[in-house]
Amino acid sequence: MRMDATLMRLPSMARIRGATTVELLYMLPVFFILTFAIIETAFVFRMRSTLNVASFQAARTGAMQHALLAQTENKLARGMMPLYMKGSTSPAAYAEALITTNAMLALLKSTAEPVRIISPTRTTFEAFRETRRLAIPGDGVMRNRQVMANDNLRWRPTTTRSVVIDGRTLPINIQDANIFKISTFWCYQLKTPLLDRLVNRVVSGVSGLGGSREQRACNAVGQMRGGYYLAVTSQATVRMQSDVVLHDNNLR
Repeated sequence: MRMDATLMRLPSMARIRGATTVELLYMLPVFFILTFAIIETAFVFRMRSTLNVASFQAARTGAMQHALLAQTENKLARGMMPLYMKGSTSPAAYAEALITTNAMLALLKSTAEPVRIISPTRTTFEAFRETRRLAIPGDGVMRNRQVMANDNLRWRPTTTRSVVIDGRTLPINIQDANIFKISTFWCYQLKTPLLDRLVNRVVSGVSGLGGSREQRACNAVGQMRGGYYLAVTSQATVRMQSDVVLHDNNLR
C-alpha cells in the first residue's frame, strides 16, 4: 500500500517540477534585468554627482573669467575627467581621460550647448552695460569693451531697471544682475544590454526625436560613436567675480 501511494504521487511531483522550471525560465530574465537596472542606476547617480561638482567648478571659472563660454566649457570637461580615469591616477590615465573628455566636449558642442548661461541674459547685460578698457583670456590686448561692471557691488545703488526676461518685464538691480547661473549636461553611455535600448526609447520617444534638447544631442553622439546614451543635466549658481563681457555669443 505504501509503495502504491508513492507511485501515485510521482506524476504529480513531476508536474510540479515542470511548472517550477517554466516559472524559472520566466523569472530569470526579469531577475537579471532588475539586477542590472540597480547597477546602472548606481552608475547614473555617480555620473550625476560628478556632473554637479564639475558644474560648480565650471560656474566658478566662468565667474572669475568674465562669463566667457569657452573657459567655462573647458572647466566642465576637466571636472568630468574622474569618470574616465579607470581607477588609476597615473600620468597615462590622466592623459587618456583628458583626451576622452575633450573629444566628448567637441561632440557635444557640435550638436548642442553643453554649457548654457542662464543668467545674466543678453537683455540684462544691455540694461547695465558700460565701456571699460581691459584684456580678457584669449585676447590679452587692452582695449575698450562693453562690460557689465562687477566691482564695488556692496556700495553701488540698488535702484532697479526694467528688463524683459522670457517675455516678462522684471525689475533688476546691478547686484542681482551679477548672479551667474549655468545649466550643463553630459552624456552617459548605458552599459546594460537590452535595458539600454529600453531606457533610450523611453526618454527619446518612439521616433527618437521626442526627447529633450539634451537627449537629442546624446542620441546624435550615440549615432556617431555607437551605443545608447542618456543625457544627465545639472545647474550651478554663483556670484560673478569679474566684469561680464559680451564675447562669442556667450549671453542669450
